[in-house]
Amino acid sequence: MVQDHLDPCFVADMMLGKLARWMRVLGYDVWYKNPVDDETLLAMAREWHRVLMTRDTRLVRRRGVGEYMLIRENDPMDQLMEVVRAYPPDPGHVLGRCVRCNTLLVSAGKEDLKERVPEHVCLTESKFGRCLKCGRVYWQGTHYRQMVRTLRERVGVEEMQERLL
Repeated sequence: MVQDHLDPCFVADMMLGKLARWMRVLGYDVWYKNPVDDETLLAMAREWHRVLMTRDTRLVRRRGVGEYMLIRENDPMDQLMEVVRAYPPDPGHVLGRCVRCNTLLVSAGKEDLKERVPEHVCLTESKFGRCLKCGRVYWQGTHYRQMVRTLRERVGVEEMQERLL
């Protein structure tokens, strides 16, 4: 698999689903699947040159484990802070991935989405992103603003606020 950019890419174990989604919000390339066995995780990390993220101390002691990050915190926002400290996000990639399937988003026009989003959204929003893989549509509505607020308050990504808005 070819990486989208030069930033590190990750593989997250089953215990880190919420963290994987929040990392995608910040633009990190995170492969996540539940359920998945340890051998598959290790193979994905090795073959795709991804950083293994886990809370499983036994997993990281295995022979052949490449680069890894042992997540120590329990709360997903605290976990995200661990990741941000170790691998600062690129502000240019924030909110550029589908949080569901990890695919890079493409810009989409209102005309293309009239059947996919509520009418009031088409009337009030001008910027849209669309996932070509799963079809999910994104815009800067209340959910978006809540994510920005959470990232600012809980994770301290204040410096990215202008990029997000």
